[in-house]
Amino acid sequence: MAQQLADYYQKRNGRKRQIIGALTYPLIILCTAVLVVVFMLRMVVPMFEDIFRQNGVDLPWITQLIVGLSQFLESYGSLLVLVGIGGFFGIRFALKRREVLEIWQKTLLKLPVLGPFVRLLHISKFTQTLSLLTSSKIPFLTAIQMVKDTSEFLPLKLALEKMELAITKGDGLYKGIIASGFFDQKMSSMVKVAEETNKTEYVFEKLSTQYNADIQQKSKMLSTLLEPFIIILVGLFVGVILIAMYLPMFKLSTVLG
Repeated sequence: MAQQLADYYQKRNGRKRQIIGALTYPLIILCTAVLVVVFMLRMVVPMFEDIFRQNGVDLPWITQLIVGLSQFLESYGSLLVLVGIGGFFGIRFALKRREVLEIWQKTLLKLPVLGPFVRLLHISKFTQTLSLLTSSKIPFLTAIQMVKDTSEFLPLKLALEKMELAITKGDGLYKGIIASGFFDQKMSSMVKVAEETNKTEYVFEKLSTQYNADIQQKSKMLSTLLEPFIIILVGLFVGVILIAMYLPMFKLSTVLG
């Protein structure tokens, strides 16, 4: 039992390191990008604005938009920071309410790319915990109840309640998984085979291993997708600012010429 617990926590900590490692670099790029854009709006754009004002150059609409954004950031930058901090703590406080948390978590599952990854993460946690409990000769219904009571992810908790109800009615684990509506086709198919061959404990152990491997692969893929997306987005912002600043320069060169 001690070895099983050690393996359980080793896999769980390994999964956390994989997710943190996958998201750290994109987050660093995103923070750096935000700082670059803010620097350009606060320092570079006002310099060009002074030059254009002194020479009376008519500004294109895109330049007026960027200049207005720069002036807004200069006037209300501190307020925006305070609003951001207040919004962060306000959201954290709101998420302590069950109904708000449930809406947020269900919305999270519907997001492209990120939603399937979050679902896979919680399915993996479920199979790993259930594998540990069943290997300790705890009955499946009791194990499911224990996972349900300790889970903080409400869509999984609601799915386990449906599964528990189906098993209590005598429908079996496979039909309980189908009734929950949370788990994927691979899990339901393997559990069906497990019930027919009476190797449920073995199948959940293999499912846990497979889902851990899937998480490792998907976390790398998520990091690979996020990096170019953030770089392209930042490039667009910087490109728009540069174009907006250089368009009036052509008019200015004509005036000076």
